[in-house]
Amino acid sequence: MRPLLLLSALVLAGCRNNCQQLCADMARFAEDCGYEWTKDDVKQCREDFAGSNVGKNTREYCGTVSDALTEEWECEDLDVYFQGGGGSSDTGS
Repeated sequence: MRPLLLLSALVLAGCRNNCQQLCADMARFAEDCGYEWTKDDVKQCREDFAGSNVGKNTREYCGTVSDALTEEWECEDLDVYFQGGGGSSDTGS
């Protein structure tokens, strides 16, 4: 009985929608860039995008964004989020 319980836990842990998977992808990307997204941040992100919190269109969109994350974003694009920039950019003027 225990192997079945363990297998069930592993299967359920892997059942995430596209947006929840994007949370993990973003954390990994940030880590590769030298930033840290804490486990609590990832957990909160996954909770925010759990089941009925997001619609089908949003989940599908998250699936397309996940591919673009590493193809179109660069580490410098994360600076504003991790340096306390609050979403604004310095234009130098």
